[in-house]
Amino acid sequence: MKTIEATHKLRTANPLVAAFGLAVLASAISTAPARAGNDISVGGEYSLSIAGIPFAKGSLSMAIKGDLYAARAKIATWGVARLVVESNSYVESSGHFGGSKVRPAKYSMDSQTKEFNTLVRMRLSGGAIRDLSARPSLRALPDRVPVKSRHKANILDPLSAAIVPYRRSGGTLGADACNKTLPIFDGWTRFDVKLHFRKFAEVNSDGYTGKAVVCGARWVPVAGHRLNKQTVVYLQENKDLEAWLIPVAGSNFLVPYRMSIKTKSGTLLIQNKRLVVTGAGAAKKHARK
Repeated sequence: MKTIEATHKLRTANPLVAAFGLAVLASAISTAPARAGNDISVGGEYSLSIAGIPFAKGSLSMAIKGDLYAARAKIATWGVARLVVESNSYVESSGHFGGSKVRPAKYSMDSQTKEFNTLVRMRLSGGAIRDLSARPSLRALPDRVPVKSRHKANILDPLSAAIVPYRRSGGTLGADACNKTLPIFDGWTRFDVKLHFRKFAEVNSDGYTGKAVVCGARWVPVAGHRLNKQTVVYLQENKDLEAWLIPVAGSNFLVPYRMSIKTKSGTLLIQNKRLVVTGAGAAKKHARK
């Protein structure tokens, strides 16, 4: 009975999963631009649960070759949850590093359910959107903040937000890993994810043993949103958003180990289950820092 009740709650929680869960999953990864010849590939598998009940599985992979990057993520409902909400989401992004900045070039998102499909295709240049297709389109409503040209400039797509320049001073993991604001446009709406330092924590898992930096997060709507809508107000006022980041040995990467988001249906938890690194970080065992 508890499992059925939890899966029914997904109908309420689903907007939170789509609007913030994936963004946190993406934005929680930090890296500095790779040097030529220092190719790195990272793959992670994640479980998603709400109120302690597993409902989805996710995967995230990223490859960096010189100043080029490509990333891919997938989230799909799993187990009993598929009897209530059968959903599959696929996201891809690619681009390059320009100095200390990430410059996305392509972004695509496909989300499929039995009743509703969404699709985004974006091409970008110089941090600005040059071509955009998003279906379905936003309805023009009096209380919706209009999306203007300035909201589509100097932005990151949700998955390119995974690549944020960060170098560990002296090779140690510091609180400054959380000191960043990510300007994100998802095809419909423009919002910021503001990270801030909360604490350090110890992790002892199959793939990593050592220190994690724990970042709090705030979601800030900018354009395209209906500011009085219940889910928007809830997300904006929600202070119970958290991401645990762990380093990839031999690189300037941080990857998400654990993310938690308080929702009206219970705490949404995204937990790393498996981490595979090839390239620069593969030669060294993850150890305490």
